[in-house]
Amino acid sequence: ILLNFVASRAWNWHERAIDYRFVAEYLRQTTMLAPLGRLAPLIRPSPHYRGHDPWRTWMGWYVRALHRDQGVIDFDAPSAPRVLRMDHGFLSTMRYRLCEDWLKDQYRYYATVERRFEAASRGLRLLMGLLFILAVAAVVGHFVGFDMELDETAWRTGALLTIVGAVPPAFLGALHGIAVQGELDLTAGRAKDMCAYLARAISEIAEPSDQSECAAAVLLSNQAVEAAHMMLGEVLDWRILHQTHQVELT
Repeated sequence: ILLNFVASRAWNWHERAIDYRFVAEYLRQTTMLAPLGRLAPLIRPSPHYRGHDPWRTWMGWYVRALHRDQGVIDFDAPSAPRVLRMDHGFLSTMRYRLCEDWLKDQYRYYATVERRFEAASRGLRLLMGLLFILAVAAVVGHFVGFDMELDETAWRTGALLTIVGAVPPAFLGALHGIAVQGELDLTAGRAKDMCAYLARAISEIAEPSDQSECAAAVLLSNQAVEAAHMMLGEVLDWRILHQTHQVELT
């Protein structure tokens, strides 16, 4: 455990893992927004978070390099479409792709996270409640003079009752630390909020627009960028949360 803790701090394992996820999330959003002629929005934290700005690190450089590498459509290439037009048919296809291949997939992911973390939180609360009751019962037993008959050569009077009163609080504190440091309730709450937002976004994007092709294209692209902004912001929030809530040995 000590070596793993030292290695994770020396090589910044947790920070790098979150950074990798941020890059992967940004590129995933880009692949969905590119057909609409948009890029994933620029997400930057507030300056008071000790200056960690993804766009000033290797992540920003890597994403911008990939954007430049994509270039523009080569109209001489056999795979290039002859006509590039955002008509209602194209927008209908994009609505389906955005909802089915992007937002609904994210909705299922956050729904699973909410369900699992809520179950873990309930389980820990139940276990902590049982340990608390057991510890209180042992303390009350000491006060009323209750004793458990054991072999007197191996146990002194009240030894087992003392153990029952001392061990559960230690496990209770450890489980509480796991629940707090693991951010179980916070993660379940954030996942629930994201599910509510994504459900609303899916409903809005899936609804056909009776506007002109140009106005409908602008509306759809703005809705997609807003959804991407929300999901990228959620990933960046975890980076900030980790930065301000690191696990210590003591």
